[in-house]
Amino acid sequence: MRPLLMVRAGAREEAAEALRRLPDPPKDLLLEAIWCIMAQASCELGEPSMISKALAALEPARGERAAGSGVVDLGDVDHYLRMLEAASAAAD
Repeated sequence: MRPLLMVRAGAREEAAEALRRLPDPPKDLLLEAIWCIMAQASCELGEPSMISKALAALEPARGERAAGSGVVDLGDVDHYLRMLEAASAAAD
């Protein structure tokens, strides 16, 4: 995901703008995996509106894995939810 790569390359402002412009992912097999990548970028950037949006989007997947196939597996959704909850609390 472009915003995550951008923030890790040090282009924070550009990454934040790119993250805010991202459309919601399609409701397909990669839905939770894409939201987890967006969650990671949101937390690394400290973007409160995107943190809230990702938290709401991932909450229904609590207890599941962020896996779209045998090739894509980002681990437990709960990991990302905890990260988002901590980032949300820190922003308050």
